Amino acid sequence: MTQPEDAPPDALIDSLYAAVNAPATWPDAAARIGEELGGTAFLFEFSASGRHTGRYCSPEQALVPLQLLVALKTGSGRSMLGFMLNEAELQTPYCKQALTSQIDDLLWAGPHNDLVQTHGLLAAVRESGDGRDIFMLLSTPGSPGLAAANIPFTRRLLRALGQALELSGQRRSHMLDLQRQRMLTRHDGGNAILIDEMRRVVATTPGGIEALAAADLFDTRSGRLQIVPKDVDELLDELLEDVRQHDRSGAPPAIQIRDSLHSRTDGTLCRFVLRTVWPVPGLDLEPSDGHVLVILREAPAISREARDALQSVFGLSKSEARLAYYLAMTGSLSETLETLCITRNTGKTHLRRIFEKTGAGSQAELYQLMFRISALY
Repeated sequence: MTQPEDAPPDALIDSLYAAVNAPATWPDAAARIGEELGGTAFLFEFSASGRHTGRYCSPEQALVPLQLLVALKTGSGRSMLGFMLNEAELQTPYCKQALTSQIDDLLWAGPHNDLVQTHGLLAAVRESGDGRDIFMLLSTPGSPGLAAANIPFTRRLLRALGQALELSGQRRSHMLDLQRQRMLTRHDGGNAILIDEMRRVVATTPGGIEALAAADLFDTRSGRLQIVPKDVDELLDELLEDVRQHDRSGAPPAIQIRDSLHSRTDGTLCRFVLRTVWPVPGLDLEPSDGHVLVILREAPAISREARDALQSVFGLSKSEARLAYYLAMTGSLSETLETLCITRNTGKTHLRRIFEKTGAGSQAELYQLMFRISALY
């Protein structure tokens, strides 16, 4: 006789997406799974680095089951946890009972002997670039959890759980992209690059993409951002360590900012501003890790129209205007004289007349004047 459409197993399957999408409700779903299969159900989410995230099972609840997974050995003597994270086929149930004879003796002698003697199954239900999700069911000997009659439902459960986690992961990925874009917009100008705690570039402004192509400033060949000036990269390490140490369940810490000037290979100056950024409040998101925003500021180019304006507004000669323009571009009188092929005495004479006509009292004031004029064109 077939079951009605609203039979408890079907209702449980239908509830999985809502449960994995709202981790606070997962314990209720896990309890219903346990009741249906006669055991205790766990769902562990692991990051790409193999760290248990605690999304569906708190660190306290996961401590003993994960110790058991580490102590369990495969036929080749490998840790069962390592096998599940790296080799196990997705949504394929693995029987724990067959492995208890190869468990670490230390766990047998410990206070969790009852747990060691439980039966159950393990399955990697989802995999993505961010890591793996592992389902675990523990049941006492004689319970119906591993009975042949439960195998069809168990396979349905694993497939449905994998699909629910995949859909939930896609939603979280979309919301995380939105969150990162909002983090990126919180800077006050300049070419900006947003990186996560693994040094991966996760968002950039259009100018940031161009800045990444500047070989003398950044290196991303390893897939991780390296800032070429070593002293600046060390500042980045400091901020990333703050991000890694932050407890996601707590309030975001104070924003940290680092600042450094650097001379590029062509002699021009640029400024690095590095700051930690944290999730924007108000979005329908779970607690998230912080990121580091790398802002690159470079001196704007002086337009040629500014050179012509010096002649028309301040009455500079063509030679004086050319000297003022190149001096503002290079910041070096010697380089300007060499570029224009004029002697130092002639250059000094031009510069004195430029100061008299424009009212500038120094090269710095002349540059500021050129910049203000250039901004008009």
